[in-house]
Amino acid sequence: MSRSLDVLMVVHNAVDRRVIAAMLEAAGHRPLAVADGITAIDMARATRFHIILMDIGLPGLDGVRAARLIRAIGGHNRIVPILAITGHAELERREELLSAGLDGHLAKPFGIAELYHKLATLTDSERAAEAA
Repeated sequence: MSRSLDVLMVVHNAVDRRVIAAMLEAAGHRPLAVADGITAIDMARATRFHIILMDIGLPGLDGVRAARLIRAIGGHNRIVPILAITGHAELERREELLSAGLDGHLAKPFGIAELYHKLATLTDSERAAEAA
């Protein structure tokens, strides 16, 4: 990936937030880390991101409902790629996430190469959608 991305990172667990932020920063990306769905919605309303990493297991407002509400904001958020982070890799859970409007998923634990690959794939799709 040749460009720096502005990444909204919605991850409840503080250790996971630090690890994922370090992975993103190592590639020159600019992560903004938040710990809950309500704050994620507020940030998505106020700021344009290239991609959103959404932990599905958020307390309170879970990641699927937060993603749906971000999509409902409209504008860029209608098409910004949202990548689910989940501990569930089962096929039926993956299909549930995609049908809820998320663009892909990473099953925990994931490695840096897998994260970078998903970012590149999803942000290339975003560029194509913006050009259309």
